[in-house]
Amino acid sequence: MEEKFQYKGVNDPSSNLKDSWIKDGISDDTPIEWANAFAEYLVTEKEKDKLHHLTDSKGNFKYDRQNKPVYRKTLSTSQLRKFFGDLKSLEANTSSENFSVARVKMMKPKLAYAVGREKSFEPKIKDLYIEFSKAIDAVSEYRHFKNFIQLFEAVVAYHKFYENQ
Repeated sequence: MEEKFQYKGVNDPSSNLKDSWIKDGISDDTPIEWANAFAEYLVTEKEKDKLHHLTDSKGNFKYDRQNKPVYRKTLSTSQLRKFFGDLKSLEANTSSENFSVARVKMMKPKLAYAVGREKSFEPKIKDLYIEFSKAIDAVSEYRHFKNFIQLFEAVVAYHKFYENQ
């Protein structure tokens, strides 16, 4: 039996989004497994796991006054859908004839704005920004843009799935 793909955070290159998935498209199950694991990570809170549980400057896990764990704020559906709506609007107004790399690149500031609006410490929307900034950087032609959208759609679908678990 194959081992389930593990998302290990933005600082682990072995589990990050690969620009080849944008440039070359989805040719095997790895990008889908990544989308699944990444979406699950975005909605999960796991105690005693530094990816989910906030830590202090010494690396100790944080707890509130009732001794309950303090987690990194998960990515909400509304945060994800806002960016996804902007992306789908761009897709609806883009064809291979009028494709503009600049318009795709302008999606990065939209994600950065969402991160900036979040007031919690180390929110998971920041991880979404880090991972998908790499994907946006990899887009240089229309087919890359379509691959990017497919991968983002997979994350949205799995996010919804895990959010309802």
